[in-house]
Amino acid sequence: MQVKKLMPLLVMFLFLLPVTVLAVDFEINEATIDAQLLENGDVAVEEEFTYEFDGDFEGITRELKPKSGTEITGFTAHDKMKKLKVDKEESIYKIYRNGDDETITISLNYVIEGAIEKFEDGAEFYWPFFDDRNESDYEQMTIAIHPPSSTDEVLFLGYDEAFEKGIASDEGSVVFKLGKVPEGSNGDIRVIYDGELFPGISQSGGTVKDLLLEDRKQQEEEAAAFAANQNTASVIGKSALPTLGLTLALLLLFAYWNARKNKEEIVDKQRVLCA
Repeated sequence: MQVKKLMPLLVMFLFLLPVTVLAVDFEINEATIDAQLLENGDVAVEEEFTYEFDGDFEGITRELKPKSGTEITGFTAHDKMKKLKVDKEESIYKIYRNGDDETITISLNYVIEGAIEKFEDGAEFYWPFFDDRNESDYEQMTIAIHPPSSTDEVLFLGYDEAFEKGIASDEGSVVFKLGKVPEGSNGDIRVIYDGELFPGISQSGGTVKDLLLEDRKQQEEEAAAFAANQNTASVIGKSALPTLGLTLALLLLFAYWNARKNKEEIVDKQRVLCA
């Protein structure tokens, strides 16, 4: 994993989204996000981030910038059931937890109000839990989305790093096992459930399932084109190696023949002069 090293400062904070570490080396060993969808259209989120620090640290910060029409409320942070002090500056939450050479797991809880939109053909939750502002790798990331009640009808899609990483359970939960997520990556999560599961949301006009299916088709086509290009490059590379080797051998043979010819001409001239 890539580790960030910056100049020591008096106050040291670590960003999760984005992540910046000051005067400390660290690794994000594991990140798990559980999002419980509620009947009224809100989403209760619990996040756990495990950090391995090498050196002194003062805390972490989590940037939560809500989408238009939504609001983040009830933000709290805990370490082993101990509540941690939190300060908020605009969309940035500073969580105070100092230490030295430790591996810690911090739990964050908050609610995204108005995060689910209800349409004629379903209710959609579409959210970026991380984006390209993130400046550190996640060694192991898992994101789980849970419906208000069990259902066997769910349509879902992961974008970028989350593409083809989702698996639906029999109860309708969708788990995206992303594995390692490099810094600077995007990975939006999108799920659509039956609108009847959300009686507390007013329905908007229009449909949404076709839009998701169109996005899925486009991503599949782009993935297929990328794989084909990779395969073509591999085939060209394999066929080019023998050709390159033969060309090099011919050039060496030509150089040897030319040098030998020049040498014979010099010897002949010397013989003439001696005669």
